[in-house]
Amino acid sequence: DPQAPSSKQKTEDAYKTLFVGRISYETTEKQLRRELERYGDIVNLRLVEDEDGKCRGYAFVEYKDEGAMKAAYKNADGKKIDGRRVVVDVERGRTVRDWKPRKLGGGIGDTRLGGADVNVKYSGRYGIDSFHCDTSLG
Repeated sequence: DPQAPSSKQKTEDAYKTLFVGRISYETTEKQLRRELERYGDIVNLRLVEDEDGKCRGYAFVEYKDEGAMKAAYKNADGKKIDGRRVVVDVERGRTVRDWKPRKLGGGIGDTRLGGADVNVKYSGRYGIDSFHCDTSLG
């Protein structure tokens, strides 16, 4: 799509941007765009690639408006794309103070409820009373 912004550029508005993880390494930007544009107009989709141009399994999707981002956040988590169930979350790197990505020892754990002090055992779709906090981790 010649109108689509380059996948190499950073998204502009972190509050309209979603993180999409657990993407198949075979998934293309075109496939991902087709699945996620049903929630609203996509301004930028950045499928993160390694130095050889291969998908690293995650992407950032910036929507035109926050309502579309919220619809995708609510409905796309756990959706099967290219044979794999993806995880969808808000873009925390620029919106959450002191956020560290998983590769630096942070991340959200198994679901969107997780944090450094919580070992989440259930899907992020359940209420706050539905998770197990493992206090033996110290």
